[in-house]
Parts: sequence; C-alpha cells; structure tokens
Amino acid sequence: SDRIQNEAYNDLRPGVANLPDKEIIAQYDTIFVGSPCWWHQPAMVVCTFLEAYDLKDKVVIPFFTYGATTYLNESMQKIYKVTPESKHLPETLPEDLNPDDITTPGPPDDAGIDMPGGANGTEAWLRRIGIIK
Repeated sequence: SDRIQNEAYNDLRPGVANLPDKEIIAQYDTIFVGSPCWWHQPAMVVCTFLEAYDLKDKVVIPFFTYGATTYLNESMQKIYKVTPESKHLPETLPEDLNPDDITTPGPPDDAGIDMPGGANGTEAWLRRIGIIK
C-alpha cells in the first residue's frame, strides 16, 4: 500500500515487464483501459502502459474497479491526461473540483460518469456507450 500510494501521489511510472509490441497496439482502433482506483488514481503502471504507445486518434475507454464514493473523476482525468491525442468515451468529464490535491477527500465530482458496475452490468454499459447494439 505504501509503494502504491507513493507512486500515485508522486505521479511515478513503474516499469512493465512485458509490453506488447507497438505494431500490435497499432492494429486497434479502440482500447478499453481497465484499472483499479488506488489512492485516488489509476494504477500508475496503467499510465506507464498508455504512455508507451502512440494512441493518437484511437478511442480510449477507461473503466475502473473501486469501492470509494469519490475519486472516480480524478482517475478518469488522469487517463485522459496521459492520452491527450486520443478520443475518449465519454467525450467529456465532470469538472474536477479539486485538481491540485489528490491526497485529501474533496467535494464529490463523480456524478454522471457511467461505469459498468458488477459483471452483470457490463453488457448494459457497453450498450449505453454505443459499443454494442
């Protein structure tokens, strides 16, 4: 937990043991990015992965597992920040009400961000975001 907190609070990028070849990632138009929400951020290794590739014009769809009632927006904002030239679903996020401090609870700003929820909600979520009809 201390290592993960240090990575999140200091915006560190841990290494990835086996990154896929760039040619493999280049074949995809849409990339689903799943992560836990740890210390108010995505796992920093996910950021390492995303920054290793040219994701310009690719659709990036983040989703998170988390038990908190806040910090989803902060985690989504981080994914959007490390993939600035990508298209994102959703296209926009709620305003991050406390962007300069991820270390203390801030005002709730997750309203309107749609996540799949449990395994039973995944298909419905994919329909809501237009991936499946």
